[in-house]
Amino acid sequence: MLHLQGSICHVQYKPFLDFLLQRLTPSAPALLKPFLESIQCCTEEMTQAITAAVPEKDIQNMIVYFANQYHIKLSKAIEKAFQKKGFAIEVSCLNITLDEENALFLVEMDFSILSGPKKIWMPFLSDKLFSRFLNIKPLTEAITLLIQSAFQSQCDFAQIKQIYIGVK
Repeated sequence: MLHLQGSICHVQYKPFLDFLLQRLTPSAPALLKPFLESIQCCTEEMTQAITAAVPEKDIQNMIVYFANQYHIKLSKAIEKAFQKKGFAIEVSCLNITLDEENALFLVEMDFSILSGPKKIWMPFLSDKLFSRFLNIKPLTEAITLLIQSAFQSQCDFAQIKQIYIGVK
């Protein structure tokens, strides 16, 4: 099992709201879909109204609450994003907290890699198998780059940084 620690910063609220509405609308109940579709055209006004009326700390706490409340759906979305990159992973634990001093969302995730592209795995299946796995750094660096790429392609409303992956 691998353990990821990282942080998310520079969250842009309007693109974040657009992202949420796009993700929620297809799976919403039939009665709620028309409402969600109709408010997608006014996210700019909604974002301005929310950021003007609600303190940023409360908005950040709401994001943390939302992410942790729906961690199972979020974990499945992460697994699906990796599947598009050719990896089958299983997320066993996902937790998001807020570092109020630095305005960072701290992410911790435990996951297992079930399968992946052969071009990634072949260097690790060489005759130096055990020495490579004892020094897992090349694998974690490759996964870190994949995570950054997957995050930026799926979530262009924020920036991920300070990723560390270790064996748990």
